[in-house]
Amino acid sequence: MIKHRLTHIRFVQKSNMRKIRRRKRVKIRLNKRRRRKSMTKRKKGLNTSYIQPYEAIAPRVFSIKNIDGLVKFVQDTERYCRINRIRILKVNLENVVKIDMYAISLLLSMLNKLSSRNINYWGTYPNDRECKQYIMNSGFLNIVQTNVKKPAVKKTKNQIFMIGKDRVDTDKIGRSVRESMQHILGREAIYSPVYDNMCEISVNSVEYANEYDKEKNWLVSISVEEDCLHFILSDTGQGILRTLRKKKIEKLGDVLLKADADIIKDVFLGKYQSATGEINRHKGLPMVYESFTDGYVSNFQILTNKVMIDFEKNFAIPLKKEFNGVLYSWTVSLDNYNKWRNLLDG
Repeated sequence: MIKHRLTHIRFVQKSNMRKIRRRKRVKIRLNKRRRRKSMTKRKKGLNTSYIQPYEAIAPRVFSIKNIDGLVKFVQDTERYCRINRIRILKVNLENVVKIDMYAISLLLSMLNKLSSRNINYWGTYPNDRECKQYIMNSGFLNIVQTNVKKPAVKKTKNQIFMIGKDRVDTDKIGRSVRESMQHILGREAIYSPVYDNMCEISVNSVEYANEYDKEKNWLVSISVEEDCLHFILSDTGQGILRTLRKKKIEKLGDVLLKADADIIKDVFLGKYQSATGEINRHKGLPMVYESFTDGYVSNFQILTNKVMIDFEKNFAIPLKKEFNGVLYSWTVSLDNYNKWRNLLDG
């Protein structure tokens, strides 16, 4: 009886040892497989060319002169990357022969939106030397990473920066306006009309227009031109018309039946109240328009949804493709500043 038990124990032990050896062999194979996969990933990590990027080719005229082509490029690129879950985007600017700050601002706003989705991007500069130099002087290199060496001393006083993610940096806005006024006055100076415009626009985006949009942002461009400053604020939210139509406003029939340009003009005239009924809502845009009618800024333009309005020339351009966002543009000259100073001194 004892011998039988001992024999049984030996069989059990042998069986257990076989199971242990089998588990060890399986574990060794799994570890080898994991190491091979890890090595493969590391090798691929050194060279991302195995991931096929999506190449977005910019139109030759990449400027406000080709507003439909510019909007189509931005919207098609953003939509394709979103639908197809693109991980790497290549922006091809090689064929560009004409570029301006409108295109650069919208391009940077789009790239900022895509980066919030963890999309990596890179690109090529225009073959045209003047266009390439224009990009390098614009302040573009201060926003994106590049292997182009930045000059030790800034050759231009152009500024490009982001404001209004989930809060508004009013100090940065004020500092940028003061520094830019040096081009006109020869010294830094406060210019309240522009400072107020920028604050109101960005606050409106953070607290209202893009309230639930994690990708919301405002990109500011201040470019130095011959005798004036060119201000551009571009947003990649929903646009004024889409935001307005989602709200329960009093004149809903107007919003549904009126032309887009007429609705935008009514917004700037303060004809629509907010859904909450708060008296401070929608006050920012009429204030921006008032700075134009008072002569404190010039060449006021707005691009949103399917229309671009030039208030200076009093005409609207319907767009073939809808732009999901808003772009404000205006200029400031010495005459604009003197009108404001005369009012204060008078």
